[in-house]
Amino acid sequence: MPSVNDTAQGLAAGSGPHAAILAPSKPTTKTFRCRDCLSDLVHEPELEDQLVCTNRQCGAVGLPVALWRAQRARVRRGEDVPAPAAGWPRHLLDGLPHPWVTPVSNGTPWWRLLDGARQARAQHAWLCQVCGEPLPTAALVLLKDDKVVSDTALHRRCLNTAEVMCPHLAHSRPGYVVAEVTRLDLLADGRPLRPARPAAAEDDDVLWVPAWTVHATAVPSGVRRLGSPPS
Repeated sequence: MPSVNDTAQGLAAGSGPHAAILAPSKPTTKTFRCRDCLSDLVHEPELEDQLVCTNRQCGAVGLPVALWRAQRARVRRGEDVPAPAAGWPRHLLDGLPHPWVTPVSNGTPWWRLLDGARQARAQHAWLCQVCGEPLPTAALVLLKDDKVVSDTALHRRCLNTAEVMCPHLAHSRPGYVVAEVTRLDLLADGRPLRPARPAAAEDDDVLWVPAWTVHATAVPSGVRRLGSPPS
């Protein structure tokens, strides 16, 4: 999640204008396949985190597929293993702690991208974006222009780790604000969050993940600029 996933490592694989941002640091070839015709999917430069089938004989040709969905399809077909499960401390991948909501292909994370199924589950079940474990009633969010970065919350310990280990956060601190909130302080696509559902499962077919903002009348506690000590 941009709060943890926007690492500035040099990432080599892939093609197109977003390759240096999106691709794993270890080249992967023929990683993703169309679910209809099983032809290789390729990056869609205009859509950044999307893949497309280029087989003109396929009914799904040109239709964008989110990379996280294509990765989950690989796992279902037995072509890869799931990303590291929830837990603390986090697994180290590419020398950095792996955020629970970051998709992984062939053991290498797709920094800056989000697994939509895990992100949605974190929202519904009130789970941490970094470790995937349950959050306390009051948890932390990163704010930028009044929007919740990654649309999920996190533990204080996980934010502390991200501040130290995430290159993106190290270079973007002035743009982020840390605030402690409860679900009552947050809106999802402009509507109040529903009560947490701890039993919510990861749904590979989730259609969209709502955008989180802080309610205009909310008064979050512990507000500070990222990088500054807690008050």
